[in-house]
Amino acid sequence: MGISHLLTDYALRAGLLIAADRAVTFSPSDPAASYARAATLMSAGEPAAAASEFERAVALRPRDYLLWLELGQARDQAGELEGAIAAFKEAARLAPYYAQPRWQLGNTLLRAGRYDEAFAEMRRAAASNPGLLPNLIDLAYGLYDGDVAAIEQAVQSQTPAAYCWLARLCARNGKADEALRLFRAAGPIPDQERQALMAELFTAKRFSEAYEIWASGRQQSDRALLPKGSHEGANEGRVAVIDGGFEDEIKTDAAGFGWQIWREPRSISVSLNAREPHNGSRSLLIEWSGDLPPSTPVVSQLIIVEPKTRYRLSFWARAEELVTGGLPTVTVSDPDGERLFGQSAPLSQANTQASNGWSQYSVEFVTTAETRTALIAIRRQSCASAPCPVFGQTWFDDFTLNGL
Repeated sequence: MGISHLLTDYALRAGLLIAADRAVTFSPSDPAASYARAATLMSAGEPAAAASEFERAVALRPRDYLLWLELGQARDQAGELEGAIAAFKEAARLAPYYAQPRWQLGNTLLRAGRYDEAFAEMRRAAASNPGLLPNLIDLAYGLYDGDVAAIEQAVQSQTPAAYCWLARLCARNGKADEALRLFRAAGPIPDQERQALMAELFTAKRFSEAYEIWASGRQQSDRALLPKGSHEGANEGRVAVIDGGFEDEIKTDAAGFGWQIWREPRSISVSLNAREPHNGSRSLLIEWSGDLPPSTPVVSQLIIVEPKTRYRLSFWARAEELVTGGLPTVTVSDPDGERLFGQSAPLSQANTQASNGWSQYSVEFVTTAETRTALIAIRRQSCASAPCPVFGQTWFDDFTLNGL
């Protein structure tokens, strides 16, 4: 027995069939020796012979579910589909609350075309191990070619995690309406899941749907304070400019709506500043100190708008010690920044209208028939020549959007 155990261990480590053969010879009634021989045969690419040896091992230790699992895998690789299903069923019977036997059984039943049985087993596996749920939904999505009703029937899970994962798949595959329906059905979900779904919708450029998901994560008190579109019917229940007075903290690690700061800190410093704001307790301070490309959206925000509508974006700004050939300005464009809808006058100390240096600026623009989302961005004007550095400080406050 001791020599057999030594040879069994050596056979498994070195993958030597001759050592496994000798182990079985020394201890023919030891299931570990038969297991070692079967595993070595599997590694050698002989699944049929391995299945025969695994059968011997399970005969010696019939209540070991792991041996039945190995037998099922060997039969599966040998092309014995029904034999594999029988072995996996026995493994699941011996370990009914373990995920692996039921998952293996479900996958084999799926390849055998027995879909109802397959998904029933895989649902049980996912109930034991929730980490398998995304795999289950992925399988159903591929099998039913994106038919959401059929996928929901196959998965039969009404947990927030299931709804969210299926919603992400729908968003990724151009089914934004279905994604939003599933999100609404999910109920309260963690911020991480919300961000992941919103990112999928952003990638698909479905910003209106992404906005609803983003807004659901804000506290009710915050939403109640946000302004709505000012003209009849426009932006019903949606914000115009979020935190236009810069009173809230800007979360630089959260993508989505609200103010976004350019992630490359080179040549600029962006902060909230309490020094003489135009209104409220703070304003946005940008300190310029280098050659920043004019196309760079230093600070930006996506806004939901109505198509074929005229708007006026107003804001207050001031500048100190600003020296450059390409002055800061505020633009409104499509979300990609490729189509410019409007641009404010450039910021300059010469524009001072009040004793504290604040001046009011505005941008009037008209959306197209296809426009649902626009991008507000603080940028620089183009320069006549390069290099074209910019130095100085600018403050911004009280952004408002009104329909005309």
